[in-house]
Amino acid sequence: PATFRLGDAIKSVRESFVHLRSHVTGILPAGGTGKGLDGMSREAACLMSSLTTTAGWERVWDDHASVWERKETVIEEGGAGTLLRSSMRLKLPIAEASDMLFNFDQRRPAYEKFLKSAISLRGSTTNGDDDYIMKLKYDFGLLARMGGAPSVLTVRFLRLWDAPTSGKLTVVAVPWDMARDKHDVNHKSLSTIVTVLEADKATGGTLVRRIEVSKFGEMPAWGVRYIVSHFLAPQLQGMEKNYMEKIKAAGLAAPLERPRWRLTQLV
Repeated sequence: PATFRLGDAIKSVRESFVHLRSHVTGILPAGGTGKGLDGMSREAACLMSSLTTTAGWERVWDDHASVWERKETVIEEGGAGTLLRSSMRLKLPIAEASDMLFNFDQRRPAYEKFLKSAISLRGSTTNGDDDYIMKLKYDFGLLARMGGAPSVLTVRFLRLWDAPTSGKLTVVAVPWDMARDKHDVNHKSLSTIVTVLEADKATGGTLVRRIEVSKFGEMPAWGVRYIVSHFLAPQLQGMEKNYMEKIKAAGLAAPLERPRWRLTQLV
């Protein structure tokens, strides 16, 4: 399998995380959340280095609206794993696409089919925080429950503005262990996910690229294809349709513009 190392990661992404850490120096508890943040930056940089590579990727789904690929790889200090990446174009401009994907408030259950509730445990998307932790309750249906899919997820989100280059927004989402206040690296179904949003100047919409160390990517290609075609791809496409009809058309959109660098003080 192909191998990539931290040293090959996109330089600007690493610099963005250095910028982010510089804003929490003296705020995050030593050896606690700060250590987790550093680990997140390393893993995200590794993932980002594979967003634009071409060798070794196997296409598992392409419906012209989105493309999904997987790749067996070896991650430095992490052993073997399977990467899953996707790209899709949204009709929404980048500020509204960011609102749809990364704001969790009372509007969200109206356009995200499986989400039942979202509770802020630290930070707040409504306050424009770039570092926040959410407790998300989902209902994916009987088959998903029988398959062991969790109904409650605790996720920490970090928003990086102008990363990896000017005008782009990178969001890192990781499962979070609130009791230990650290990255839940052994979570059975959720892994680190990096999403990059870029304005599509040709259409006025948004290009969304996403990559993760997949928990189910080692399944045969037909199994991954089934999950992508029946759950992942339709969910994202359905979210945009519902957002445009129920949120934007009703004048409830809250475009997420680039604020000054600001993080919630963690104590």
